[in-house]
Amino acid sequence: MANFSIIALKVLRGNSPNIQKILKEGWYLFNQSYKVENDRLVPNDNYPLKNDFFGKNISISAIVGKNGSGKSCLLDLFFRMAYNLSVKMELFDKINPQFIPLNAEVYFISNNYLYGLKNNDKSIFIFKQEITNNFQIDVSKINWEDEITKKNPIDLKDFFYSIVVNYSIQAYISNDYDDNNTGLSWIDYLFHKNDGYTVPLVFNPKRDDGTVDMDTEYGLSIQRLSALLIKNHDFVDGYVFDSIKLTDYCSKVTSKYEKPNIPISKYSKNGRFKTICKEFNSQYKIGLDLDLINDEYLKTAYYYLVRKSILIARTYNNYKKNKIGKSNANIFPWQFVSHDASKELKKIENLVTQIRGDKSHITLKIRQVVNFLQYAEEHPNSNLSQIEYNYLLPTDESEIKKLSLDQIIEKLPPPFYKQEIIFKKNENTNSKEAIIIRKMSSGERQFLFSMSTVLYHIKNMMSVPENDKERVKYKNFNIVLDEIELCFHPEYQREFVNKLIGYLERLVGNDPNKEDYHFNIILVTHSPFILSDIPKCNVLFLKEGRQCDEMQEDTFGANIHSLLQNAFFLNGTIGEFAKQKINKMFKQLYNGEIDENLYTEIKLVSEPFIRSQLLKLYKELVPNKKLEKEINELRTELIELKKQINDKDK
Repeated sequence: MANFSIIALKVLRGNSPNIQKILKEGWYLFNQSYKVENDRLVPNDNYPLKNDFFGKNISISAIVGKNGSGKSCLLDLFFRMAYNLSVKMELFDKINPQFIPLNAEVYFISNNYLYGLKNNDKSIFIFKQEITNNFQIDVSKINWEDEITKKNPIDLKDFFYSIVVNYSIQAYISNDYDDNNTGLSWIDYLFHKNDGYTVPLVFNPKRDDGTVDMDTEYGLSIQRLSALLIKNHDFVDGYVFDSIKLTDYCSKVTSKYEKPNIPISKYSKNGRFKTICKEFNSQYKIGLDLDLINDEYLKTAYYYLVRKSILIARTYNNYKKNKIGKSNANIFPWQFVSHDASKELKKIENLVTQIRGDKSHITLKIRQVVNFLQYAEEHPNSNLSQIEYNYLLPTDESEIKKLSLDQIIEKLPPPFYKQEIIFKKNENTNSKEAIIIRKMSSGERQFLFSMSTVLYHIKNMMSVPENDKERVKYKNFNIVLDEIELCFHPEYQREFVNKLIGYLERLVGNDPNKEDYHFNIILVTHSPFILSDIPKCNVLFLKEGRQCDEMQEDTFGANIHSLLQNAFFLNGTIGEFAKQKINKMFKQLYNGEIDENLYTEIKLVSEPFIRSQLLKLYKELVPNKKLEKEINELRTELIELKKQINDKDK
């Protein structure tokens, strides 16, 4: 059994129908490393997988079943528990998050301890017990007395961080979860990107009222992927990284301000805008004279610094003591940026000091801009519209290999340059034509963006120092990939699990603390190609809201057709339209009905056995039809002859 694994969820009595839906009371086991005997969790001595079956510190399980079988309901219950945990620990920054009454338990293994999390109508509790020889536990007798509150929080380092990915347009629409019609559902609290990973769960992509801003997602994915590719040029199978094309994006930043064309020299000397810019210059030792700046790129850089620093102070709890202006005040109006900052000097100084000392992803884009300004000062004659993506990166590839992903992103051009990744096909192909990522197929991009999202979040959390008092140093990561096969060709589905494992192994490969990181992956899928990489002992089969075990043979390396029929509970392995057409052909043949199109349609049937049976019936029927036709013709002729004889007798 892996060092970290989510093993079971138990649905208890007393849930609202809106929460429990089709699920039944009882146990749902994500893998068979433990079994349930009279409500006791007992290690399964017959569990066949060793700790490193999927790779070092990696555990993978799958959830399968028809649409409407309860897959989403089960996950939603788990997500609600993570939400309730955050409510009780007061981790949310948003106003008045409401605790959700529900009754369920979830159990997971971490570093040789069994943990239990129990949710009831009003509270949430934690349980922990070391796993020793002959370990078993009667969960009905657990004394759930360790209630989680702000004053009695759990150490999130012992918990896990969940990264949930689902690109379905019908997934996680907030109105579907707004049971009280308040206009705000619990799931809205979990579409956060900028909370410093305080709340132990994030949904991807971010949605506003169920809508995904694909331009924003594209930009984020490009930056994440850029760092991965610069560090490892052949990171993407089948392609080799070539370069990154930069285009002007300045207007997107400056146009947000009310008076974007006013030169910095015209800004009030004691106003917020100039005061913040001067503080950045002072603390980062940037010698540029603000009043002499005419270059559009330099002006945009300072615009970005002001906006981003104010937003950071508004967004993150540990920055809020240095918040500039009212939280609901618009940053962009002239009145705001020109407001006299004489009484805010200490706050501004402290804010920039705090930003300068923060080396996390929170301040990453600010570091990009500061690096850009320092470069501009050192190269006063450079054409800033013509800089290359690697303008700050080492020229020696071996030096680049030593950099972390965040260090690479830090040295990329700032956000007001739009980036476009360019690939070439790898050596094994004849084509050497440059390929822009925007021109790749939707399936290829979907795969790259999904992977870069997961890896980026994990890498961010790995970057948190061990002794950081403000942020959590997570070491257990729960990756939930829901309907992950969307947009994927069957070949991509077939390769998915293997590629995912490879990416995770490469991600932690050079980290000095790589042994400390553990991954639990839950794949919710309708793909037999993905399922064939998961042994049956790690598959949760759902049917009509219950966990069932109708699959007799193993799923690992199984025949795709067998998986389709048995693991996914299909009534057949061909399309329903084709099935009904074929049934109609058999009915016609049994009724002796032959028309001119029947033979042509029989030849369209691809399945050899079905086609052969149809042809056999057809050929048996055709001679009879021919003989019947001849008999009818002879009868007609006989009638005609009799008529002629009768006519002569008259």
